[in-house]
Amino acid sequence: MRDIRKFLGWAFLIASLVSICLTILSIERGIQMHYDFLRPRILLLEAAFPVMAVIFGMTWWTVWRDKPSARGWGAAASSIQILLPLCMIIFRSYSILGCQGVGLALGVVGLIAFSWPDKSQTATDDSEPESDPS
Repeated sequence: MRDIRKFLGWAFLIASLVSICLTILSIERGIQMHYDFLRPRILLLEAAFPVMAVIFGMTWWTVWRDKPSARGWGAAASSIQILLPLCMIIFRSYSILGCQGVGLALGVVGLIAFSWPDKSQTATDDSEPESDPS
């Protein structure tokens, strides 16, 4: 399971870099299209890219550094990987066999991998001696 988490961590780094590029492009587009950028729906979509970049980037960082918080970040990033393709399939009528299907599959695998208990983590927790309160 650890190898799957490492692989997904690198996939989330790529997703973070793509989100950063989309953030830059959306800012550039907002500068060119003065008033269209101020619509609430557009602002909400534009604000989502930097948030996703941070979540995906933190997931990669915590997985790469073997931090205990990697499971939480990974579950959050995997949830995004599930929700985005589902929204595109449901609201935009995209096929599940395309890129959205791959993203959805990665999200499901990630959610399972990051939700699965880590045996090495639980083994070290069980082996620690209990402190006597007295």
